[in-house]
Amino acid sequence: MSLPQLVAGVVIAGAGKALYDHVRTYSHDELLESTYSTLEAAADGAEVRADHGVGDGDGDLAIDGIEGRPDVVVRGFGVSNLLVEVETAKALENDPQHIIKQVHGFRTDGYRRVLVVPKASMDAASELCKEIAGTVHVSTPSGVDEYL
Repeated sequence: MSLPQLVAGVVIAGAGKALYDHVRTYSHDELLESTYSTLEAAADGAEVRADHGVGDGDGDLAIDGIEGRPDVVVRGFGVSNLLVEVETAKALENDPQHIIKQVHGFRTDGYRRVLVVPKASMDAASELCKEIAGTVHVSTPSGVDEYL
């Protein structure tokens, strides 16, 4: 195999992976597990609690002054406190009003709100967040640590 053929093969494989990542459907549990892992690795001793059996799975996610329970809560000294809601592409498409109501209910002093979605859903999630009062950050599971 010549060098140009090898390079072409690598480029095609990379493009195939990018396309796969773009169209792949991720479950809520997969997105939550990935989000939790990213935050846990970057939180530098901060408390990271998740719902739905992820991590210790039984963390106290109730926060005074908010409505509902976020999927992940991060609290600690030296990091930004986060209220994280994880949503699938299907949820964004099928029930956007539920997401708006849910994330709006998480608005409270001392916490950043982050909506985590698959990479292919970032634009749709950003548009949706324009309908929510206050600042809501949009991220992928692998990029959520930038908000700490």
